[in-house]
Amino acid sequence: YADDDQQAEYEACEQGLARLAERTITIIDPACSHLFLSLSAELYDGALPCDCDPLGSVPGSTCNPIGGSCSCKPGVFGQQCDRCEPGYFNMTARGCSPCSCIDLGAQSLVCDYVTGQCVCRPGVSLSGQENTLGLPMDKTCRSCLVGYYGYNTGEGCQECSCDEGGSESQQCNEDGCICKPTIGGARCDQCQDGYYNYSPLGCMACNCSIAGSLNETCDAFTGTCYCKANTEGVQCDSCVPRSFNLHEANPQGCQDCFCYGHGGNCSSAEGFYGSSIVASSTRLWEIAHVNGSPYLKAPPEFLNDQSASYMQYLSFELRSRRQPVWLPNATLVILESSEDTLLYQRTDLNISDDSFTEFNILLHESEFVTVVGDQPSSFQMHQLLSDLQALYIAMQLLNETSDVVDVSLDTGVQVNETQPENNRVMSVENCTCLDDHYVDGPQCMQCMLGHMRAVGNGTVYDVCLACNCSGNTLGDQPECNDTTGECLNCRNGTVGFHCEQCAPHVNEPFCTECERGYFGLSKEGCQACPDCDSGFVAEDIGVLSHRQCSMAWERGWTQVRHSQTQLRSLL
Repeated sequence: YADDDQQAEYEACEQGLARLAERTITIIDPACSHLFLSLSAELYDGALPCDCDPLGSVPGSTCNPIGGSCSCKPGVFGQQCDRCEPGYFNMTARGCSPCSCIDLGAQSLVCDYVTGQCVCRPGVSLSGQENTLGLPMDKTCRSCLVGYYGYNTGEGCQECSCDEGGSESQQCNEDGCICKPTIGGARCDQCQDGYYNYSPLGCMACNCSIAGSLNETCDAFTGTCYCKANTEGVQCDSCVPRSFNLHEANPQGCQDCFCYGHGGNCSSAEGFYGSSIVASSTRLWEIAHVNGSPYLKAPPEFLNDQSASYMQYLSFELRSRRQPVWLPNATLVILESSEDTLLYQRTDLNISDDSFTEFNILLHESEFVTVVGDQPSSFQMHQLLSDLQALYIAMQLLNETSDVVDVSLDTGVQVNETQPENNRVMSVENCTCLDDHYVDGPQCMQCMLGHMRAVGNGTVYDVCLACNCSGNTLGDQPECNDTTGECLNCRNGTVGFHCEQCAPHVNEPFCTECERGYFGLSKEGCQACPDCDSGFVAEDIGVLSHRQCSMAWERGWTQVRHSQTQLRSLL
């Protein structure tokens, strides 16, 4: 039996073992170590053999006197050094080898301690299975099984399921199956963008019009392309009625017919070619303040009817004079007509102070907004350009003055001689006018002959009506001022705004004969006949250059004062 001192020493060692933080120190403490050895010897009736595995333990080593743990080789563990540590396998005279499991393909870094086979993720090949790298004996989970893909996701591999008809082989790569030309999709079971009508022989090209389509794709079965608003046809290569000029830059594909509101269909006018109104310097331009900000106002040559600039470009260059300028939103250009104002605005605007920034603004409604922020209609844009009263370009941004140079307004001008086809302007319209509007001209701006505006002092946007000339015009076709309606070709003998009155000295109501004693029916009326000899009265017979005097018997006359010979000579 232990005395009191031994009992106290034992209890202190027991308490040290119970506390995890003190356990190691307690074990190696000489007093406790001696006590433990004594207890073990008494318990097991002497010391126990080490039994260290000769393959896994360090040669010539002994086990730890306390607990009997053997000294193991690298990668080996266990009381007797008889097995590999987790993450190691294949115990040899050199110890155990690392598993080397690939983290992307393995579920953990621990392998079978005997074979070294790592635990692979789904679809990742084990040793002895065919894989995409051609390493059938690999145990580290480094590649997909044949017919699988997606190794780099780290979530295992997915089955390719490549379509037999559309793929080059049943094996796929990281992006999916390897498809035949014109065929696409992860499994090669659909057409590529821009193709349709899937079959093992490949797909057919959509051939969508770049100018008229929203993109290059078409319906996978019918091949019908997805058209912009103003285009139609299987390939979106035609303009819808009342539009023309299919153009890639046009968000609608084709531009609406303007025709001042009187057009049916229209087409590109012949003989218009590209030209530009240019100002290399704006030093002499007027400075105008718009909403408190200074702008450069373009001179007259940039103004008035600029309808031929629709779908053309307004270009200029800007440079800040002192320091760079950045603005989240800025109004760079203002267009004004007599009735409307449109703004060109830019977001995230950067203007350098050491080089010029070029701006090329398409004169299309999609590039502009109204003063309340709405997008204008095509008609609004045309209407403004046909009556451009002011063009302003910003000269000060964020209180920094900018230089504006090389201003250019592209337009179309009509010329007689033929020019290169690539210089032809297709955005100028030639209209087919609506019959019931009674207008005429390439853009339906004029009233037809014999017609006037339906509204007094009307504009080119008003329809026309037949002239009201009371049926008293020269020829069958009346002519009148198309704005006021005043008749221009009243026949001889009639006058008035509508040819509704007889001219001076013309008999009413038909205005076809001169009054008695007058001759020479004309637009101004009739002239008085010259005095004839006594006894004769002048009569107009309706011919301007001919007149005659006839003898008239009046009550109370008893003789003729002229001889019969004189009378005959007059007749």
